[in-house]
Amino acid sequence: MKIRLRYTLTATFTVIAIVPVLFLGLWGERTSYLREVSSVEEKHLLLAKNITNALELYTHDAAALFEFLVECGSAQFWPQGTAALAESLDFRHFAIFTPAGTAVMSLHAGGTSEMMLPRGGIAALEPLIAKGGRHFSDVMPDAEGLPTIYLVERLPSGNAAIGAMGVDYVTKLQGQITFGKLGHAAIVDGSGNIIAHPNPEWSRAMKNISQVKPVKQMIEGISGVTEFYSPAVKANMITGYTVVPGVGWGVMVPQPLEELRDKAASARGAQIGIMVGGVIVATLWGWLLSGLLIRPISAVIGAAGKIEKGDLEARVAHFPNVTPREYRELGMAFNNMAGQIQDERRQRGHHGRRRGG
Repeated sequence: MKIRLRYTLTATFTVIAIVPVLFLGLWGERTSYLREVSSVEEKHLLLAKNITNALELYTHDAAALFEFLVECGSAQFWPQGTAALAESLDFRHFAIFTPAGTAVMSLHAGGTSEMMLPRGGIAALEPLIAKGGRHFSDVMPDAEGLPTIYLVERLPSGNAAIGAMGVDYVTKLQGQITFGKLGHAAIVDGSGNIIAHPNPEWSRAMKNISQVKPVKQMIEGISGVTEFYSPAVKANMITGYTVVPGVGWGVMVPQPLEELRDKAASARGAQIGIMVGGVIVATLWGWLLSGLLIRPISAVIGAAGKIEKGDLEARVAHFPNVTPREYRELGMAFNNMAGQIQDERRQRGHHGRRRGG
């Protein structure tokens, strides 16, 4: 099988063009993915910080209200609207207890008349009370099993002030953060127990996820960005995470890495189109360029064929100045050779006629 030079040159030019086009296509997709990851590192950490700022303000207001309730309870007087004010910050119940555990002054918010102490009663809060000062507890079930955060303070009288707070505000704040298919926010307490999470069963159970990588970091008071495996989503995730000052709660905003890859790959169609277009252009250009390179050789071959058939007048036409010098020199050398052959045959013919005469 004889392969024509033009086909060989065209194929060569095409292969040479494909290598950088493929490299640029793969590099472009990789760059798109890294750009998505970089964007997530900035945006998700910013989202986590925004939630943290809101929670810091919320806990500050809750602590201020608790201080107000302590003053009113100690004075055994509840100003009008106190219950509504307490309910606005998710307080369900506030009471001052004697060391024996008897409530001497209570405030019930949200229409409840129950004392929302944790399971195990006031004894479950004794370690915090014994510390002195004012403290937020970890999230724990109240007597009815509802997730509750307790504010406790030992008073100078020896009594203890205890406020039971629901997690509705925290849950509402967490629920406002959704993006992509599985991007979300999660809020945990200082021990890694879930306060708010998109999985309602985990939230109700106050599931402990302290072994998850970013949660470990938040328990240690560290903020940042990291990748980890999420047991909730069952996928590798990237997250920004921060810590709420004062209470030690952690906020993380994770998103599956697969979503970032899919987003980066969404431009793959355009990249493939560009790659295919580049190969087609390279092939057409190679075909045209090989034609320009082959044409002078074809002219020489054509002239040689005519001479072989007896047309000694055949010559290669003058090549344009844009033709490579080597081809023009080849044409001139062929024409000189053809002229010499023609002259030699004429001379042989002339001598033959003289001898015959």
